[in-house]
Amino acid sequence: MSVDNQPRPDSDLDLVSKEVIFRAYDEKTSWPPEKWLDLYMNEGLRIIPLYGAHDAEVYNPKKPGYPKWQKYVPSRNELVDAIHLGKMWGCVCGSVSGNLSVVDYDLDEILGSREAAMAWRTLVTFTPSGGFHVWLRTEKPRPKAKVISPVTRLIPFEMDLVRGEASQVIVPPSKLKDVGNYWFMDDSKIRRRQKLGIRVI
Repeated sequence: MSVDNQPRPDSDLDLVSKEVIFRAYDEKTSWPPEKWLDLYMNEGLRIIPLYGAHDAEVYNPKKPGYPKWQKYVPSRNELVDAIHLGKMWGCVCGSVSGNLSVVDYDLDEILGSREAAMAWRTLVTFTPSGGFHVWLRTEKPRPKAKVISPVTRLIPFEMDLVRGEASQVIVPPSKLKDVGNYWFMDDSKIRRRQKLGIRVI
């Protein structure tokens, strides 16, 4: 389990005051999928392939596309093959991933600055549609709102924004076709430290 509860060095905080394009993504400098997968597995996250499924008559590429995906444990080869075929990866939230909860926000309406994004001192994913995910782990499974809300107090929070037990969230380096990539705000720092830095609360 990755823990990053310590204050960040002043050199990191200095980034807040600079003009930073904090939503920039550069595939050339990021890791290949295989290395991200190794990091996820080392940190106890349950990663699954997302093959897509239909909602009524509309195809949704964000869905697993097979039954009982919450308990499915794919092989490393299946995951690598899937993403190289243009499919995405999902991380199963809840107890199978070390009591993982991910708060799902619409970036364009709520955030807007690196300073706000850094306030959580935890892992943040940017989504290709303009949203962002705040990653947290809790000491106990199925956390209540009073556990999560103090962390997200700087912006609006509702429990229905939380992806917890028996749900999943898309992870980098997944790419939503014709839209863009999912990626971590601190991509370079994660690669340097080789740790995701998920905060435990």
